[in-house]
Amino acid sequence: MPGTLTPLSTFGSTTRTYDGIDDSVVLNHDPLYEIENGTLSFWFKAAEVASEQGLVSKDSSGFDDGGHLTVRIKNGDVKVRLQSEDHSYNLNGGDLQGGEWHHVAISFGDQGFSLWVDGQEVDSTSTTTDIAPNHEPWVFGAEQTNSGDLAADHLKKFFEGEIARAALFDEQLADEEIEAIFAAGEETEAGDVDPADSSDDDDDGSDDDDDGDDDDDGSDDDDDGDDDDDGSDDDDDGDDDDDGSD
Repeated sequence: MPGTLTPLSTFGSTTRTYDGIDDSVVLNHDPLYEIENGTLSFWFKAAEVASEQGLVSKDSSGFDDGGHLTVRIKNGDVKVRLQSEDHSYNLNGGDLQGGEWHHVAISFGDQGFSLWVDGQEVDSTSTTTDIAPNHEPWVFGAEQTNSGDLAADHLKKFFEGEIARAALFDEQLADEEIEAIFAAGEETEAGDVDPADSSDDDDDGSDDDDDGDDDDDGSDDDDDGDDDDDGSDDDDDGDDDDDGSD
């Protein structure tokens, strides 16, 4: 991996295993994350890839000021939702296999919004929406699209498997840089190597949220992809509001 790539954050840069029942890691928001251009990069190995499972989520119910981001898997695809103040943009793709390591990179900002899986760009749209207005906590191993503001209080769709080498860059990485991250991981066991040149991280806000507090209060947990533009639905099939964002 190129030595010039220094992440803004590595979220602790350790491999964590999630049981698919109630395991998650919650990291408090920090102004460090309020960036207009960036790339989120991580590796994961799922026990199976057919069911819907949350990988990374910085989200809540509704649109708020925009910038909500959720990454999940379903039906063998990676699915990403990024929200502005009033719209959801959805990307999906990949050829996932259970029990194998896969690399995901999500680029957002002035150069558009794109999804990379295993070193290949699989979907993109021209929106310049970013995560700067988003003050929600980061959640790994579940999603929080029904949570209240500034809290991870309705986690759901827990992930079974491992997530490793998560990193947030404060720039939109070039194609060759994303390809290099993937190639470096292929040469090793992805979970055994930390991100390139990362320094001490800001993992002091982490919370291993194992209480399994899910959305039994009747909050919307639709899997049919009918996004009602209140931001609360998961819109997992990537068929959004006829704006061409898919």
